[in-house]
Amino acid sequence: MRGLIPFYIALKDLLVLLKDKKALLTLLATPLVLILVLGSAFGSFWSEKAAPSPVLYCNDDQGQWGAFLFEEVFALPALKEKFTLEETRDLESARELVRSGKAAALIHIPAGFSAALLEGGEARISVWGDPGSSVRAQVVRAVVERYALELSSRRVVYQTLGELGLGGEEFYPRAERLLEALQLEPRIEDGLQRTAAGGMEPEAMDYYAAAMGVMYLLMTTTTMAGKFVQERQDRTLARMLQAPATPRQIILGKFMGVFLTGALQFAVIILASAVIFQVSWGSLPGVALLAAASVCGAAGIGMLVAALARTPSTADAAGLFVTLTMSALGGSMYPLFVMPPLMQAASKVTLNSWALQGFMKLMFAGGDLQSVALEAAVLAVAGLVLCLAASYCLRGEAG
Repeated sequence: MRGLIPFYIALKDLLVLLKDKKALLTLLATPLVLILVLGSAFGSFWSEKAAPSPVLYCNDDQGQWGAFLFEEVFALPALKEKFTLEETRDLESARELVRSGKAAALIHIPAGFSAALLEGGEARISVWGDPGSSVRAQVVRAVVERYALELSSRRVVYQTLGELGLGGEEFYPRAERLLEALQLEPRIEDGLQRTAAGGMEPEAMDYYAAAMGVMYLLMTTTTMAGKFVQERQDRTLARMLQAPATPRQIILGKFMGVFLTGALQFAVIILASAVIFQVSWGSLPGVALLAAASVCGAAGIGMLVAALARTPSTADAAGLFVTLTMSALGGSMYPLFVMPPLMQAASKVTLNSWALQGFMKLMFAGGDLQSVALEAAVLAVAGLVLCLAASYCLRGEAG
């Protein structure tokens, strides 16, 4: 039974919040109202057709498959509307342009790419995206990944025909006939056209659903921090220590309480925005993973605020400062992908930036569980590290 003490503490904190009608109204209804207001107010601004973004490319390959990507794939109507290709021979300078946000992406195909594809060697395409991980950079990456996937199926057929000694002038026509007979995407353009068309432009309602969700998640966790400080001031924590509960169990229970509260809030925002505002969040497994990681990160911030604050008013002030600063810098108030490069780089220190970067991949670039693994890992690890730091700060009081 003693092992369940953290769960009892977490459940108690959650039930206390659910009984507070004013807190529930603030934490659940207010973000939905702001999503509606901001999404409606900026909808026309976001719907304006954006100019094509520059994509740099360097093709060192002399074969047909390197040229095909740039001459055929990026000539597809869905891609021509979004991108303009600019050839470069200086990779270092091109990478600097991408890092500074002056180009959406850089694509490099090395020498011998087509030959390696034919002979079974290493055939790799490199893609660099802008530092803000804009939607269009993610579309470029998705198209190149789809192109590589299409070519991988051809590699298997090429290798098989080569092992059978069926080469010569009829090699490629024979391979294409075999691919068509096997129904392995008879026309490479068809699949790529669908991928290109799937890269949606950002919608204001969708973006602000995620932005307000993350912002109010921070507000919730820091509000819970103030309640924890109040318990310390009222000597409730001291009385809990007289029960069969260790300091570590109490701190873990508080963290779990903050996590459960944040998870409930975020789940309500996701479901309500999807039903009421028709927000498309993207891959359900990816959304679940990223939301859980975001809650973990926010819970860690809340616990650290609770550990460092000495009075409830101090905790509330610190929580509000952290929430507003991270939200302004991290993209909850102003879209990440239109920020200046310096601001985009600085936003990486915020929970909002990492969370919104992941949600933008899911919403606007057709991302899946694997595509948001980095963002989820950063958020979860940050939350656990901050919780451990808070536990270290509180050990003297609780022990």
